[in-house]
Amino acid sequence: MKKILPIVMFLLMSFGLYGCGAVKLDISDYTSVTFSGFNGDGIAEPVIDFDSLEDAILLQGKKADALQTILPSFENSIKCEIDKSSNLSNLDTVKVTFSGNTDSLKKYGIDLATSPMDLTVNGLSEYTHLNANDIIEYSQEGYEPYITITYSINSSIPASVAGSIVLPASEMVKGNNGDTINRNLEYDSTLLKAEGILVDDDSYSVVLEGHGKYIQDLSEISSSDQEMILSNADDSVNTFLASAIAVNGPFGQMISANGHQLSYSYTDSYIIEDEITKENILYGIKDSYMNEETYPKNIYIITYKVPIVCVPSASNFHHEVEFTLDAYYVYILSDLVVDENGKLNYQIERHEEYYTQADYDTFTTQLKDAYQEIARSAIN
Repeated sequence: MKKILPIVMFLLMSFGLYGCGAVKLDISDYTSVTFSGFNGDGIAEPVIDFDSLEDAILLQGKKADALQTILPSFENSIKCEIDKSSNLSNLDTVKVTFSGNTDSLKKYGIDLATSPMDLTVNGLSEYTHLNANDIIEYSQEGYEPYITITYSINSSIPASVAGSIVLPASEMVKGNNGDTINRNLEYDSTLLKAEGILVDDDSYSVVLEGHGKYIQDLSEISSSDQEMILSNADDSVNTFLASAIAVNGPFGQMISANGHQLSYSYTDSYIIEDEITKENILYGIKDSYMNEETYPKNIYIITYKVPIVCVPSASNFHHEVEFTLDAYYVYILSDLVVDENGKLNYQIERHEEYYTQADYDTFTTQLKDAYQEIARSAIN
């Protein structure tokens, strides 16, 4: 009986140290799991708050000084694992488990459990799904068949990724109203995805609309419109000649005729003989450097052959004989278009005048050297 008593006392002491006197803690109560990212690509990150766990152990455990010395090795032994940490979607379930040397705490009155954690994923943001046409904006201007499209990036796209989108500032395309221009967007998918943007379709299209039309051949406009153009040109040259003759003659004081410099005073009179005739009417030229993919710089020249009788005054000692001179007045017809409302627009400007056939022939030769002939049309 006396031998049994010490054994019982030892068992009671042991039970008091490791049993009923132990403080129960659970490492899961000091662990949090953060879900971040976007639905379908979410990330789970478990974190153990060792600072709070240590405080609880030291506060409730025995022999705090001795306990303090073993805590670093205890922490190093703890491992936290999660069965799925990436490519997560909302409502997925994940399991967090723990392992480590928790028995080292028992003799200090701490019973640390490592209960697993079963969690449901939530709070992941949804991706914004866009097509390329949602990302770009554009405007268009010009006349058929040469349209300029100007591009920009939608202001809703974050500036941090807008720079990764490859987009031309503008481009000239050949097409007509109703045509569709198809392109593919170039971009850094990784950067857009990081901002929560998924591009479902990287192709975009521009429908050409609201454009007038370049007149590239006079057959494209009615004969009445052609006659109107010539009538306006006639008015321009007649107004100019009337004004020039009234002031100081159509050529000024010096002209070159038949290789000789002839001088006339402002008192000399100039008479337009008979009617003005037109030569090379609506003679079409096109810049030889232009091709069908660029702006069609089509212009037309209207040449007026003006027979002028020069009557020297009595005070003109340089030349005393009346003579007739054919002057050539060249007018440029340009910017010939039909706008989006069907209205014909154009510009007529006086280009140059030539006072001899030779000078005019030199001009037309140079013109043909510099430009490519594309049309010739005579209207009586």
